[in-house]
Amino acid sequence: MPEVRAPPAAVAEALAAVAGQPARAAELLGAAADLRDAETRGDPHVVRAGREVRGKLARQAYDRAFDRGRSLRPAAVGER
Repeated sequence: MPEVRAPPAAVAEALAAVAGQPARAAELLGAAADLRDAETRGDPHVVRAGREVRGKLARQAYDRAFDRGRSLRPAAVGER
């Protein structure tokens, strides 16, 4: 049976949706946005995850964490 691999952005988004640490979740959403080379604002899964995470952090804290995630190289998404 062939190996099925999820795209890195999908993995990061899934982790963000279940992360118990809102700042880490925001980083993962930022990493996913960067990996997709777009904000993915229209994707309902990303929108829902982002809304949940934003509800747990102050706006500045979310923005900083999201930007940190955007600056991660793909291999670092799973390292942190």
